[in-house]
Amino acid sequence: MLKYTVILEPENTGGFSAHCPSMPGCVAQGENKESAIENIRVAIISAASAWQEDDLNAPEDSIDQIADEMFEILASRQRENLSLALEAVEVLVQSDDLSQSPLAENEMGPLTLTVQENPVKGNIKPGALRALIRHSGMTHDEFMGYIQTESNIIQMVINKNIVLES
Repeated sequence: MLKYTVILEPENTGGFSAHCPSMPGCVAQGENKESAIENIRVAIISAASAWQEDDLNAPEDSIDQIADEMFEILASRQRENLSLALEAVEVLVQSDDLSQSPLAENEMGPLTLTVQENPVKGNIKPGALRALIRHSGMTHDEFMGYIQTESNIIQMVINKNIVLES
């Protein structure tokens, strides 16, 4: 059984972002605490399955990583004049869950962000977006440039498919 500490960050726009500091890049969101916790659980299962496929042990909870992530979240929220209230919860993942993960079912890569909404339309909650930027190792400007480039490529593919279908 794997046990991870997850940080729940209330969003100013409603809902929650969920961060798993010990599983870098593992971020989720939900419209309430329960959905955010379930979404981060799915992301943890997918990431842990990827580690398992590579014959590696998934990272374990680390007090240093949890403390660093909490500090980064709090510092970011303070800069934006948001409430400094956070909640930490434990998420348990059974070994059975790993064999039934989306990764095992369809061979896709590990999920690092789980959202209910369409992220292309800008529905990623601010806390989840800040976490993605932090975990990417890029500056805010580098990350936004990357997203813009990817968005342009997707739009070109969509336009090309529309022309080919016509």
